[in-house]
Amino acid sequence: MKKTFFLIVLFAYGGLFVSAQQYVTVGMNTSTCFSTEGIDSYESALNFSIFPNPNDGKFYLSFNHEGIPAFDLSIFSTLGHVLFHVDNITVVDGTFKLEVSSIPDGVYFISLHSGNGVIQKRFVKL
Repeated sequence: MKKTFFLIVLFAYGGLFVSAQQYVTVGMNTSTCFSTEGIDSYESALNFSIFPNPNDGKFYLSFNHEGIPAFDLSIFSTLGHVLFHVDNITVVDGTFKLEVSSIPDGVYFISLHSGNGVIQKRFVKL
């Protein structure tokens, strides 16, 4: 029987965990399914959006709800180089302002890491 599943693959590239998300259709025996319990609850706890995106190096992280756990923030180049890092950030009002105007124009990954795991998003600096 063919089913369509949402596949999330994490791989390490130069110390950077990058997620690749895609839809796949596979033929499988349903008795070999695995559980993804807990993923949704973590993503909702630290889910954020970046605005504006693209930006000039001055932007905000906006969080969807109250009770955001403290986190570490890193910005990586597409080659996996750490360009910016801040430890133990606590968000009070649901937004966090960043200014990284000194990095060159390009595509970057912003990674938030708490005790529960890592969430990443991509942004473009023009």
